[in-house]
Amino acid sequence: DLANHKTEKSTSATVKAATVPELTISTASPSPSAGGVEIPLTFTFSEEVKEFSFSDVKLEASDKNEAGELQQVSWNTSDNITWTVTYTTPEKQNKEIIIRVDDDSYESVNSIPGKGDSLILEVEGVLPTLSKVTFDPKHQAIGQSVNITLEFDKEVQEATAKLGNNDVTSLVATANKKIWTGRAEVPNIPELNVGLFVSKYKDLIGNMGEDDSSNAIPITPTLAITPVGNVDSSNAAALQITGTSSRFDGQTVSVEIKAQGSETVIASGSATV
Repeated sequence: DLANHKTEKSTSATVKAATVPELTISTASPSPSAGGVEIPLTFTFSEEVKEFSFSDVKLEASDKNEAGELQQVSWNTSDNITWTVTYTTPEKQNKEIIIRVDDDSYESVNSIPGKGDSLILEVEGVLPTLSKVTFDPKHQAIGQSVNITLEFDKEVQEATAKLGNNDVTSLVATANKKIWTGRAEVPNIPELNVGLFVSKYKDLIGNMGEDDSSNAIPITPTLAITPVGNVDSSNAAALQITGTSSRFDGQTVSVEIKAQGSETVIASGSATV
Protein backbone atom coordinates (compact mmCIF):
# COMPACT_ATOMS: atom_id res chain seq x y z
CA ASP A 1 0.00 0.00 0.00
CA LEU A 2 1.10 3.67 0.22
CA ALA A 3 2.98 2.90 3.43
CA ASN A 4 4.90 0.14 1.68
CA HIS A 5 3.17 -2.70 3.54
CA LYS A 6 3.09 -5.85 1.38
CA THR A 7 1.08 -9.05 1.67
CA GLU A 8 1.41 -12.11 -0.57
CA LYS A 9 -1.32 -14.70 -1.19
CA SER A 10 -1.58 -17.38 -3.88
CA THR A 11 -4.54 -19.28 -5.31
CA SER A 12 -4.64 -22.39 -7.53
CA ALA A 13 -6.93 -22.97 -10.50
CA THR A 14 -7.43 -25.92 -12.86
CA VAL A 15 -8.23 -25.24 -16.49
CA LYS A 16 -9.96 -28.07 -18.37
CA ALA A 17 -9.93 -28.15 -22.12
CA ALA A 18 -13.39 -28.14 -23.68
CA THR A 19 -14.25 -31.51 -25.26
CA VAL A 20 -15.12 -31.91 -28.93
CA PRO A 21 -18.59 -33.49 -29.26
CA GLU A 22 -18.77 -36.71 -31.27
CA LEU A 23 -21.61 -38.50 -33.09
CA THR A 24 -22.54 -42.13 -33.71
CA ILE A 25 -25.18 -43.02 -36.34
CA SER A 26 -26.78 -46.45 -35.84
CA THR A 27 -29.78 -48.62 -36.65
CA ALA A 28 -31.32 -51.72 -35.12
CA SER A 29 -32.48 -53.07 -38.49
CA PRO A 30 -30.68 -56.07 -40.00
CA SER A 31 -28.57 -55.74 -43.13
CA PRO A 32 -29.20 -56.08 -46.00
CA SER A 33 -32.62 -54.42 -46.08
CA ALA A 34 -35.47 -54.88 -48.55
CA GLY A 35 -36.63 -52.07 -50.80
CA GLY A 36 -39.40 -49.72 -49.71
CA VAL A 37 -39.16 -50.56 -46.00
CA GLU A 38 -38.92 -48.19 -43.06
CA ILE A 39 -35.70 -48.26 -41.03
CA PRO A 40 -35.26 -46.45 -37.69
CA LEU A 41 -32.08 -44.37 -37.45
CA THR A 42 -30.53 -43.10 -34.22
CA PHE A 43 -28.08 -40.20 -33.90
CA THR A 44 -26.31 -40.37 -30.53
CA PHE A 45 -23.98 -37.57 -29.40
CA SER A 46 -21.31 -37.78 -26.73
CA GLU A 47 -22.83 -34.77 -24.97
CA GLU A 48 -25.62 -32.26 -25.31
CA VAL A 49 -25.38 -30.33 -28.57
CA LYS A 50 -27.03 -27.46 -30.38
CA GLU A 51 -27.54 -26.34 -33.99
CA PHE A 52 -28.23 -29.92 -35.16
CA SER A 53 -31.16 -30.12 -37.58
CA PHE A 54 -32.92 -32.44 -40.04
CA SER A 55 -31.16 -30.82 -42.98
CA ASP A 56 -27.75 -31.82 -41.58
CA VAL A 57 -28.42 -35.47 -42.45
CA LYS A 58 -27.23 -36.33 -45.97
CA LEU A 59 -28.16 -39.35 -48.11
CA GLU A 60 -26.00 -40.68 -50.94
CA ALA A 61 -26.48 -43.78 -53.10
CA SER A 62 -23.56 -45.84 -54.39
CA ASP A 63 -24.87 -45.40 -57.96
CA LYS A 64 -25.49 -41.65 -57.44
CA ASN A 65 -29.20 -42.14 -58.16
CA GLU A 66 -32.21 -42.56 -55.88
CA ALA A 67 -31.16 -42.74 -52.24
CA GLY A 68 -34.47 -43.26 -50.44
CA GLU A 69 -36.12 -40.74 -48.14
CA LEU A 70 -35.93 -39.47 -44.57
CA GLN A 71 -39.36 -38.83 -43.05
CA GLN A 72 -39.16 -35.38 -41.51
CA VAL A 73 -42.38 -35.93 -39.54
CA SER A 74 -40.54 -38.60 -37.53
CA TRP A 75 -37.58 -36.35 -36.60
CA ASN A 76 -37.43 -36.22 -32.79
CA THR A 77 -35.28 -35.55 -29.71
CA SER A 78 -36.08 -35.11 -26.04
CA ASP A 79 -32.66 -34.26 -24.61
CA ASN A 80 -30.53 -32.81 -27.44
CA ILE A 81 -28.25 -35.83 -27.07
CA THR A 82 -30.18 -38.50 -28.99
CA TRP A 83 -32.17 -37.90 -32.18
CA THR A 84 -34.29 -40.44 -34.05
CA VAL A 85 -35.74 -40.46 -37.56
CA THR A 86 -37.33 -42.98 -39.92
CA TYR A 87 -35.67 -43.71 -43.26
CA THR A 88 -37.41 -45.41 -46.22
CA THR A 89 -35.18 -47.47 -48.52
CA PRO A 90 -35.36 -47.15 -52.35
CA GLU A 91 -37.48 -49.75 -54.16
CA LYS A 92 -36.59 -52.28 -56.88
CA GLN A 93 -32.85 -51.58 -56.72
CA ASN A 94 -29.71 -53.09 -55.21
CA LYS A 95 -27.26 -50.51 -53.85
CA GLU A 96 -25.47 -49.11 -50.83
CA ILE A 97 -26.81 -46.02 -49.08
CA ILE A 98 -24.49 -43.72 -47.14
CA ILE A 99 -26.17 -41.76 -44.33
CA ARG A 100 -23.84 -38.96 -43.32
CA VAL A 101 -23.49 -35.96 -41.00
CA ASP A 102 -20.50 -33.78 -41.85
CA ASP A 103 -17.97 -32.33 -39.42
CA ASP A 104 -18.90 -28.93 -37.95
CA SER A 105 -22.62 -29.48 -38.64
CA TYR A 106 -23.42 -28.91 -34.96
CA GLU A 107 -21.86 -27.53 -31.77
CA SER A 108 -21.58 -28.37 -28.12
CA VAL A 109 -23.36 -26.12 -25.65
CA ASN A 110 -19.96 -24.41 -25.29
CA SER A 111 -19.97 -23.70 -29.05
CA ILE A 112 -17.26 -26.26 -29.86
CA PRO A 113 -17.79 -27.62 -33.43
CA GLY A 114 -18.53 -31.35 -33.47
CA LYS A 115 -17.28 -34.34 -35.43
CA GLY A 116 -19.49 -36.03 -38.01
CA ASP A 117 -20.18 -39.71 -38.68
CA SER A 118 -21.57 -41.95 -41.42
CA LEU A 119 -23.47 -45.23 -41.69
CA ILE A 120 -23.56 -47.53 -44.73
CA LEU A 121 -26.80 -49.44 -45.35
CA GLU A 122 -26.95 -52.29 -47.84
CA VAL A 123 -30.25 -52.39 -49.75
CA GLU A 124 -31.31 -55.40 -51.84
CA GLY A 125 -34.55 -54.11 -53.31
CA VAL A 126 -34.75 -55.93 -56.65
CA LEU A 127 -38.04 -57.84 -56.70
CA PRO A 128 -38.23 -61.60 -57.25
CA THR A 129 -39.81 -62.69 -60.53
CA LEU A 130 -41.55 -65.84 -61.71
CA SER A 131 -39.29 -67.17 -64.45
CA LYS A 132 -40.91 -70.48 -65.43
CA VAL A 133 -44.11 -72.51 -64.93
CA THR A 134 -44.48 -76.20 -65.76
CA PHE A 135 -47.78 -78.11 -65.92
CA ASP A 136 -47.88 -81.90 -65.66
CA PRO A 137 -49.69 -83.04 -67.73
CA LYS A 138 -49.43 -80.25 -70.28
CA HIS A 139 -53.22 -80.18 -70.67
CA GLN A 140 -55.91 -81.60 -68.43
CA ALA A 141 -59.65 -82.30 -68.34
CA ILE A 142 -62.13 -80.48 -66.14
CA GLY A 143 -62.24 -81.89 -62.63
CA GLN A 144 -58.87 -83.57 -62.94
CA SER A 145 -55.72 -82.60 -61.06
CA VAL A 146 -52.58 -81.09 -62.51
CA ASN A 147 -49.14 -80.84 -60.93
CA ILE A 148 -47.72 -77.31 -61.08
CA THR A 149 -44.07 -76.29 -60.71
CA LEU A 150 -43.13 -72.64 -60.16
CA GLU A 151 -39.56 -71.50 -60.71
CA PHE A 152 -38.42 -68.08 -59.44
CA ASP A 153 -35.25 -66.17 -60.28
CA LYS A 154 -34.24 -66.13 -56.59
CA GLU A 155 -35.16 -68.01 -53.43
CA VAL A 156 -38.52 -67.04 -51.95
CA GLN A 157 -39.88 -67.65 -48.46
CA GLU A 158 -43.58 -67.83 -49.39
CA ALA A 159 -45.90 -67.91 -52.40
CA THR A 160 -49.56 -68.49 -53.27
CA ALA A 161 -51.21 -69.50 -56.54
CA LYS A 162 -54.65 -70.16 -58.02
CA LEU A 163 -55.67 -72.13 -61.10
CA GLY A 164 -58.76 -70.23 -62.12
CA ASN A 165 -60.67 -69.96 -58.84
CA ASN A 166 -59.14 -73.11 -57.39
CA ASP A 167 -56.26 -72.86 -54.92
CA VAL A 168 -52.96 -74.54 -55.72
CA THR A 169 -52.66 -76.75 -52.66
CA SER A 170 -49.61 -78.21 -50.93
CA LEU A 171 -47.47 -75.48 -52.46
CA VAL A 172 -44.04 -76.10 -50.95
CA ALA A 173 -40.44 -75.23 -51.75
CA THR A 174 -37.71 -77.59 -52.80
CA ALA A 175 -34.28 -77.51 -51.16
CA ASN A 176 -33.09 -74.23 -52.73
CA LYS A 177 -36.46 -72.43 -52.38
CA LYS A 178 -36.29 -71.24 -55.99
CA ILE A 179 -38.56 -74.06 -57.12
CA TRP A 180 -42.01 -74.62 -55.59
CA THR A 181 -44.43 -77.43 -56.40
CA GLY A 182 -48.16 -77.81 -55.83
CA ARG A 183 -51.33 -79.34 -57.17
CA ALA A 184 -54.69 -77.99 -58.34
CA GLU A 185 -57.94 -79.21 -59.87
CA VAL A 186 -58.98 -77.87 -63.27
CA PRO A 187 -62.16 -75.80 -62.75
CA ASN A 188 -65.29 -76.13 -64.87
CA ILE A 189 -65.15 -73.11 -67.16
CA PRO A 190 -66.18 -72.63 -70.82
CA GLU A 191 -62.85 -71.19 -71.99
CA LEU A 192 -60.19 -73.14 -73.87
CA ASN A 193 -57.56 -72.44 -71.21
CA VAL A 194 -57.53 -71.80 -67.48
CA GLY A 195 -55.16 -69.17 -66.18
CA LEU A 196 -52.66 -69.51 -63.37
CA PHE A 197 -52.45 -66.55 -60.97
CA VAL A 198 -49.31 -66.38 -58.81
CA SER A 199 -49.11 -63.80 -56.02
CA LYS A 200 -47.66 -62.94 -52.61
CA TYR A 201 -44.25 -64.42 -53.35
CA LYS A 202 -41.61 -62.85 -51.13
CA ASP A 203 -37.85 -63.26 -51.26
CA LEU A 204 -35.68 -63.99 -48.23
CA ILE A 205 -35.03 -60.27 -47.63
CA GLY A 206 -38.72 -59.37 -47.71
CA ASN A 207 -39.28 -57.98 -51.22
CA MET A 208 -42.74 -58.88 -52.54
CA GLY A 209 -42.85 -59.83 -56.23
CA GLU A 210 -45.48 -58.51 -58.61
CA ASP A 211 -48.58 -60.61 -59.35
CA ASP A 212 -48.18 -62.86 -62.40
CA SER A 213 -51.04 -64.06 -64.62
CA SER A 214 -49.09 -64.79 -67.81
CA ASN A 215 -49.41 -68.60 -67.72
CA ALA A 216 -52.33 -70.91 -68.52
CA ILE A 217 -52.98 -74.60 -69.11
CA PRO A 218 -55.17 -75.81 -72.01
CA ILE A 219 -58.29 -77.69 -70.98
CA THR A 220 -58.52 -81.06 -72.73
CA PRO A 221 -61.21 -80.87 -75.47
CA THR A 222 -63.92 -83.52 -75.59
CA LEU A 223 -65.67 -85.23 -78.50
CA ALA A 224 -68.53 -87.74 -78.23
CA ILE A 225 -70.01 -89.50 -81.30
CA THR A 226 -73.60 -90.64 -81.08
CA PRO A 227 -73.85 -94.40 -81.80
CA VAL A 228 -75.10 -94.90 -85.36
CA GLY A 229 -76.57 -98.36 -84.89
CA ASN A 230 -76.67 -100.83 -87.76
CA VAL A 231 -75.57 -99.71 -91.20
CA ASP A 232 -76.91 -101.50 -94.28
CA SER A 233 -77.82 -100.80 -97.86
CA SER A 234 -80.89 -98.87 -96.83
CA ASN A 235 -79.07 -96.12 -94.95
CA ALA A 236 -75.41 -96.33 -95.90
CA ALA A 237 -75.66 -93.78 -98.70
CA ALA A 238 -77.06 -91.03 -96.49
CA LEU A 239 -75.68 -91.95 -93.11
CA GLN A 240 -75.35 -88.98 -90.74
CA ILE A 241 -72.74 -88.92 -88.02
CA THR A 242 -73.70 -86.72 -85.05
CA GLY A 243 -72.18 -85.98 -81.70
CA THR A 244 -71.13 -83.32 -79.25
CA SER A 245 -67.85 -81.58 -78.58
CA SER A 246 -66.35 -78.91 -76.38
CA ARG A 247 -63.39 -76.55 -76.78
CA PHE A 248 -62.70 -77.20 -80.43
CA ASP A 249 -63.42 -73.54 -81.14
CA GLY A 250 -64.26 -73.75 -84.85
CA GLN A 251 -61.89 -76.60 -85.66
CA THR A 252 -62.57 -79.14 -88.41
CA VAL A 253 -63.24 -82.72 -87.32
CA SER A 254 -62.73 -85.50 -89.90
CA VAL A 255 -64.66 -88.79 -89.66
CA GLU A 256 -63.77 -92.01 -91.45
CA ILE A 257 -65.95 -95.14 -91.63
CA LYS A 258 -64.30 -98.54 -91.84
CA ALA A 259 -65.63 -102.05 -91.61
CA GLN A 260 -64.81 -103.63 -88.30
CA GLY A 261 -61.41 -105.26 -88.50
CA SER A 262 -60.52 -103.52 -91.77
CA GLU A 263 -58.28 -100.56 -92.54
CA THR A 264 -60.12 -99.74 -95.76
CA VAL A 265 -62.06 -96.47 -95.59
CA ILE A 266 -65.60 -96.98 -96.83
CA ALA A 267 -66.70 -93.36 -96.45
CA SER A 268 -65.39 -90.17 -94.95
CA GLY A 269 -66.54 -86.67 -94.15
CA SER A 270 -65.74 -83.61 -92.10
CA ALA A 271 -67.53 -81.01 -90.04
CA THR A 272 -66.71 -77.75 -88.31
CA VAL A 273 -67.39 -77.84 -84.59
